[in-house]
Amino acid sequence: MYSHLSSNGFHCAHSVLNQLGDTVPITRELLDGTSGFIGGTVFKGLTCSAYTGGLMAIGLKLGEIEDSFPRVFRMLATMIAGGNALADHMNKFNILLNIGHRMSKWFKKEFGSTLCREITQCDFSSLEDVHRYIDMDSVTTCRNLAEKVANQVQSIIDQKGIGF
Repeated sequence: MYSHLSSNGFHCAHSVLNQLGDTVPITRELLDGTSGFIGGTVFKGLTCSAYTGGLMAIGLKLGEIEDSFPRVFRMLATMIAGGNALADHMNKFNILLNIGHRMSKWFKKEFGSTLCREITQCDFSSLEDVHRYIDMDSVTTCRNLAEKVANQVQSIIDQKGIGF
């Protein structure tokens, strides 16, 4: 499977990241670090690796770690009191968390699932399924999916996640 994708110049996460090259700096280290995000992460058919690459790009551009003890304490107190501890204003991390949640809803609506094996209808551990994936030119389908993800990610980044 890897040979087929490679010969077609396609890697799920890298395709998304490379399309965002003017927005997110694409380094050799980034590509090396995301090399396992292929085929639903190392061909396990789990979370779509194009989705994973897209969310990673958003995190690289918009994500922040909350390092303020008082803000974290406020979030925990809000949670205990039954309030919305995940509201964007509660801490820096929540913004990316909420963008990721909205993006997963968009992705599922757009492609039917966030799972690679459900989108491709392929179990990459099955030689029969891999041959069907190749014979049906499913790499083109995945390439189109990655392009849509990259466009959605670019829109989210341009809007700084607001309104998405």
